[in-house]
Amino acid sequence: MGYGDLNSTHCALCTMDPRSSPTFNDADLPFLSWTPQQEDHRGCQSNNQCLACPRLTNITVASNTQVLLSKACTHYVPHNNFKEFAVHLSVVPGAKNVKIIGRGTVTSDTWPLSFRAPLFVGSTTNTNADPSNADNIVFKADQLTTSAIQVTSGGLVQVSATAPNFRTLVVVAGMRAIPLRLKKKSYIAGHAREAIVGLGHVSGHVSLMCTSNATQHYVVQEIRRNRINVVTSDKYPCTEVNLTRLLGFYGSEYEEMFYDDYNRDNPPWRAVKIAGTVAVVLGLVLLFSNQPSMHAKKQQ
Repeated sequence: MGYGDLNSTHCALCTMDPRSSPTFNDADLPFLSWTPQQEDHRGCQSNNQCLACPRLTNITVASNTQVLLSKACTHYVPHNNFKEFAVHLSVVPGAKNVKIIGRGTVTSDTWPLSFRAPLFVGSTTNTNADPSNADNIVFKADQLTTSAIQVTSGGLVQVSATAPNFRTLVVVAGMRAIPLRLKKKSYIAGHAREAIVGLGHVSGHVSLMCTSNATQHYVVQEIRRNRINVVTSDKYPCTEVNLTRLLGFYGSEYEEMFYDDYNRDNPPWRAVKIAGTVAVVLGLVLLFSNQPSMHAKKQQ
């Protein structure tokens, strides 16, 4: 592995130079010398590996794609940190089985980036959760935006990244409130401005590691028959906001409104707005309804 042409050997993931023109002194002996391959492999290849490098920073992401953030355009060489490189992604909505690997800043014209599981975002090919590496991939928008990533199907979701100018790093919610189930090894490590993740009508299992020094939330709206098992870390704590309990205070009508209009707003924060508005209205009603009795007491 590590020799030959990317298109035929699927070698973008090699961390050594792809080689060509090997020289043998005997058919049974290993290489004595070789000429480094100079062929440019930037962009997406026939094997669905996309090399994003300094000479190509715009990548369109479809299903079954690996995006590699690389120093070199001949083979994958990771950058030292996210500040060294920025890639502009255009995601085919609902792209499935996508991996984004390396160190860099991710920008886009359309937020959130919408995927179907499985999804992997991380600085290395190691799929184990490593919150210490979350700062290696940073999602960046021109202004404060709702969420960086949206996952619209159940399955395996593994994200280690940060989104400092997004309210939420990841939202997991089915179209039109369809229940989803996350697989056991799912995890999200990192942080955003307010919440690491919003989970709407999701069951299964997910591990969360919040790397922000400030209080970081995760927002949950469970469905009655299924529950999401959320495991948090003592070293990287996250605080729960459970919208099922919050909206249940006002009755089931508001729970149903939570995902009634999927495209209108970011689901978790839309529900918070609904509940907050109802609370303010109820408070004003109570205040004004008690004004006559309060006025009579003052006159006495």
